[in-house]
Amino acid sequence: MRNIMRNLSLDTLIFISLFISFIGIPFTGTLAIFIHYSKLAVRAFAETYFTIKYIVYLPQYLPNLRISNVLIILYILLAILSILYSPHPLNSGLRGLELLGGYFAVSVMSYKCKNWKHIDNLLNYIYLSLFILMSIVGFFLWYMPIHAISYLNIMGDEPRIGGEIINPNVLGLYAGILFLGSLHHIIRKEYFPRLWYGLFIISFIILFLSKSRSAVIGTLISASLSFLLYCFIRKKSLLHRILIGTFFIIGLMFFYYENIVEYFVRRESEDLIFKATGRVDLWIYLLKSQFIRNPILGYGFLMLSDIPKEFYSGKHILYLPSAHNAYLQALIGLGLVGFILLTIPLINSFYYFLNRNINRTFYNINISLLNYNIMPQFIAIYILLIIHSFFETGIGGPLSPAILIYYVLLILPSIIEIIVKKDNNNIFYYG
Repeated sequence: MRNIMRNLSLDTLIFISLFISFIGIPFTGTLAIFIHYSKLAVRAFAETYFTIKYIVYLPQYLPNLRISNVLIILYILLAILSILYSPHPLNSGLRGLELLGGYFAVSVMSYKCKNWKHIDNLLNYIYLSLFILMSIVGFFLWYMPIHAISYLNIMGDEPRIGGEIINPNVLGLYAGILFLGSLHHIIRKEYFPRLWYGLFIISFIILFLSKSRSAVIGTLISASLSFLLYCFIRKKSLLHRILIGTFFIIGLMFFYYENIVEYFVRRESEDLIFKATGRVDLWIYLLKSQFIRNPILGYGFLMLSDIPKEFYSGKHILYLPSAHNAYLQALIGLGLVGFILLTIPLINSFYYFLNRNINRTFYNINISLLNYNIMPQFIAIYILLIIHSFFETGIGGPLSPAILIYYVLLILPSIIEIIVKKDNNNIFYYG
């Protein structure tokens, strides 16, 4: 990581700034407006910079598009075209253009990867971005704690780190990704172990302080399954697998103090619904009252802003313009067409990474190291994104670091196939 810090190029710094520009800052008035538009300017500059500088990559990029990339581009274009029927066309159109700019920016940055080390560095840049983002939260937690801590409900009985700076559920997701990345580096026993142990501990603490149940559950499941996959690939004994399964069960039991069952099952006597139970009520409401309006093309991209108000009316809860489910939000906003365009790439790319791990048909030991070092990280992050997106907006939009990471995962199979083909051709050429 220290070598990475020394060799940070302008491209990488802009790439990192694109990630950390999504954090909110707890100020009001003119300063808040200035900060808001500054963040938008950073994103616009980053996307424009990559577009102009790397337009030459386009001829290489297009022939190597996999079905996942084609479908996600169609999803983004559908989001932009929803401007034609959206109740708030400007919002839908601009948010769709944001997705397009973000996708292209991370795509061309990813296509700079010419070997496995470049891909590994790209992942490290993402981890560095998330660490900087969490460091900003830590700074405000130290100097302005009143703005860095929020509460789960209006009763104020569950403090959560994040506060006005960033949504605690989103912060939990980013901490979970850094946790998984650090864990894999520790398992690999590679360079600067103390650094990765430090990031592991920091991300673990932030993950639990965020009290994001979806992020914690997703991280525990992802870490456990990743350990099992690691044992399978490394051909560890059955005892190791039993110990890992035990670790997973203990992890879930540790969370029983939060009464995890009540996270999913609603008690009728409760008025407060700001739980997964409340989400389930909202999902049912949206499917019954909104999905039937336009089941094919939806209501308009991210057009839930004037829907949940009816649902929350009369309930003691703050209004939130979100379906708290990326897949349902795509279904309501862009209909069955958008839902299919979003979910098929997710399944297709995840299957690719899983298949590459288990079906190791490589000719080169350097290529097979990909299974041990890089692929498990992809799978772990994918599992976390899939689970977390079931309870938050996640991969469906609007543009966020989570979506940028998802786009990186979508584009990397194309790059991996190029590298594998090139390395295998070199082996064939040299006999």
